[in-house]
Amino acid sequence: MSLLLAIIADDLTGALDTASPFAALGFKVRVAIGPDHLDAALGEAPEVIAVSTNSRALDPPAAAEVAAATAQRLLAAAPARFLKKVDSRLKGNVAAECAAILGVIGAARIVAAPAVPEQGRRTEAGSVVGRGVAAPIDIAAAFAAPGVRVDVADAASAAELDAVVENLRTGDLAAGARGLGAALARKLASERAGGEPGDVAAPAPAPIASRTTLFAIGSRDPITAVQIERLSLGRGIAVVDAPDGALPPPPAGLPLVLRCTDGAAGTAADPDDVAARFAAGVADWVAAASPEALVTGGGDTAFAVFRQLGAGVLAPGGEVLPGLPWMWLRLPNGRRLWCVVKSGGFGADDALSALFSKEPERFVPVDA
Repeated sequence: MSLLLAIIADDLTGALDTASPFAALGFKVRVAIGPDHLDAALGEAPEVIAVSTNSRALDPPAAAEVAAATAQRLLAAAPARFLKKVDSRLKGNVAAECAAILGVIGAARIVAAPAVPEQGRRTEAGSVVGRGVAAPIDIAAAFAAPGVRVDVADAASAAELDAVVENLRTGDLAAGARGLGAALARKLASERAGGEPGDVAAPAPAPIASRTTLFAIGSRDPITAVQIERLSLGRGIAVVDAPDGALPPPPAGLPLVLRCTDGAAGTAADPDDVAARFAAGVADWVAAASPEALVTGGGDTAFAVFRQLGAGVLAPGGEVLPGLPWMWLRLPNGRRLWCVVKSGGFGADDALSALFSKEPERFVPVDA
């Protein structure tokens, strides 16, 4: 099976939400939660591979080094195309990582298209605008690096992103977010079916979360904060706070939200320590409460939780909602756990509560 696409993301939620549209359209997809798991993911012979470098919080030189090393390892697998997944609000080390990857793969230019129209995030006049964007973000400036050619593509709809993909040339490094990933998925699916991108059938519906769901949310993004409030008030689901990631011992009772919060005023805990502490607590709650479904929010949280649960390679099956990928995990005790992952800045205000829109007593697995 040939490798059609290699996706390099700087956090795990980005890797997952960009790769999941391919899984929804029938491609075999594997996601490595970090570079250390890349060989194992490639060993499963995917058609699309994504890897998180977990480098968003690194300084630019360190991020560039990790990105270049990851690109070099992927280059040996001979993917037909590379996609650099960037944050749709251009957070992180966009210029350093893209320039490093460009140098490794020998691409002539970067085609930057970070729009995610279905999340209300567009690119207009060379800037990111829309939901969650306080002021226009200059795209060319975010990608600027010595000797690097960057062509910025405006897009306000899926059709316009389809056009961006159609105009990509051999040797381009595509750089974008979930919107561009979904457009590439449509193109590859249409090529496989012998039609046009618009002819691709809608993905099959994903399962809906059960009433025995545990939410583990580490993102502090204002969009996520509103989603938790809607879930708590609208569905009557309790929220347990974890200051600096420290959770209390797990009591009974699901569904429930575990929310990582800031610690005492005047303290500044290391973010990696906070994520690891929170993940260890989440694993204890998973073991004690035996949820049927786990929903994580935030890239650092997702990475820490999956690592704690012993999952280095993920196989997304699709999306429950746009930008919310789902997958199965095999826990150390052999039990299977259905998981949903959400980027902090993704989803409508009711995205979390919408998981219970059909109010099922239990969800029906699509993969026994």
